[in-house]
Amino acid sequence: MTWSVSWSWQAPSRVSAIESVNGHLCVAYGLELVLFNESNQIQWERSMPFKVHAICNADGRIGVLAAHAFYLLNTVDGSMVHEGRSCPGGFLQLLNRPGGGWVISGRDGNLHLFDANGVGIRRMHSGVVRRLIGWLDREHLLWQDANGVVYCGQIAQQDKRRVVDTTVWSWVSPLNEGHMLLQSADGQLWDGIPHPYGWDAIERIEIESLEPLVATRAGDGWWVLGIEGHLDHM
Repeated sequence: MTWSVSWSWQAPSRVSAIESVNGHLCVAYGLELVLFNESNQIQWERSMPFKVHAICNADGRIGVLAAHAFYLLNTVDGSMVHEGRSCPGGFLQLLNRPGGGWVISGRDGNLHLFDANGVGIRRMHSGVVRRLIGWLDREHLLWQDANGVVYCGQIAQQDKRRVVDTTVWSWVSPLNEGHMLLQSADGQLWDGIPHPYGWDAIERIEIESLEPLVATRAGDGWWVLGIEGHLDHM
């Protein structure tokens, strides 16, 4: 497949986070946060108190992690919906929750739950999280711990967590259309369909010498950006 550049923009400084927002594009650089519209024009731009390191969007809101704090912005004009919440050591990653709300992994070894307006609900002990993988449904969240093991947490009146698979994975992708891509310690790639207690299916992918950085699943399979800068389809 031949790729061509359809649009480009030179950021004044290094881009620290980027996220697709309902056909728009949200970009963070320095202390600035910019939203480009569908015509690739700047819809709004605002300065943040600290450099942004993660962006996520849902239901007309943009969740932002900057330094130790979580901020919630309005997608239309970039105005603050919530002025920010922090935790000791700061936050690592965030995900929107099906049906509304947010979950954020903290350096303190907890998952922090927020409602759709950014108001804190409670914390759940998870241990340090390497990656938030995704939601199976509103109550079941997958994550990879610091050792590489995949867990499923039940976010309900009584929070619980269990090991999905004792395998130590060197890398995992976010959950995408019910699938996730995983790399085992020996370098092999696997395509898995998880459920709260294990796998509905998991199959090895026949491909050689690929170290994935980012992966997404499209209608024709997985597209993987490797550490060497190559985009591979499988």
